[in-house]
Amino acid sequence: VVLEDHGDVLNNKVKRQAVEFLKKQKENLEQIFTTAVQNRDIVMDKAKIRHDRLIHLKSTLVQLNNIWDTIRIVKVNRNN
Repeated sequence: VVLEDHGDVLNNKVKRQAVEFLKKQKENLEQIFTTAVQNRDIVMDKAKIRHDRLIHLKSTLVQLNNIWDTIRIVKVNRNN
């Protein structure tokens, strides 16, 4: 959401209370947007860490399976 700032070009019929209310609303929306951006960044960082851990785990399991297969082959060759 983009809030345009038109400066002080307001209709003279608008009460000062309304102007102050709108300024407060704009500040609140900016804070909400900033918080949402921070939350998004945190969630993305967590997802990246989780993804990297899974990739590392899978590669480790593949390496372990290769080692176990090698050990089995060596045992079979020794028995024959």
